[in-house]
Amino acid sequence: MMMRSWLVSAAIGSLFLGVSRNGAKAAAAKFASRPWAPHVAGQKASTAGEKLTWKPVDFAIVRYNDDAPASWNMYHGEKKGLLLIRLWRRYLFLNVQDQEVYELDPQKVKVQGDNNVEWSPSDLPSDPIETSEWKVRDVGPMRRVVFRFGKSGNFLDIQLPLQINGKPMY
Repeated sequence: MMMRSWLVSAAIGSLFLGVSRNGAKAAAAKFASRPWAPHVAGQKASTAGEKLTWKPVDFAIVRYNDDAPASWNMYHGEKKGLLLIRLWRRYLFLNVQDQEVYELDPQKVKVQGDNNVEWSPSDLPSDPIETSEWKVRDVGPMRRVVFRFGKSGNFLDIQLPLQINGKPMY
C-alpha cells in the first residue's frame, strides 16, 4: 500500500514537472517572438509619442552622496521597478530590474498640476548613463536601491516602501 501511494505521488509530480517545463518553454518562446520594447514593456501599450501619466511615489527617501537633495520628486508608472526621478532640474528614468539609468530631456517631461507628470517612453535615449556598484536589497519595510554614477562618481540612494507582504509597492 505504501509503495502504491509513493508511485502515485511520483507520477503526479512528474506530470506537474512536465507541465511547468512546457509552460516555461512556451513563455520563453512567446517572449522571444515578441519585438523587443526596451525598458517599458508592461506599461500601458502606447502609440508612438503617446504620453503616459506618472504618479508621485509616497513615503520614498532619496539621498545623494549621504545628503538629502534640496529639490527632488519621484514618480512611478504602472509597471513596478520603473521610476522617474527629478533631482534639482535633472530628470532620470530608472529601471531597477535591468539596473539602468537614463537622463531625460527636461523639456519632454510635462508637469501636470501638483502631483502628476507626463512623459512618453518613445523619448527614452538610446544609451543609459554609466553606473556601477548597484545594490538592491530589502531593509525592513523598505527596498533600498543604491548605485554610483560612473566608476568613481556620486552615489544615489533610493528607499521605496514595501507592502505588508514584502512585495514592492512601486
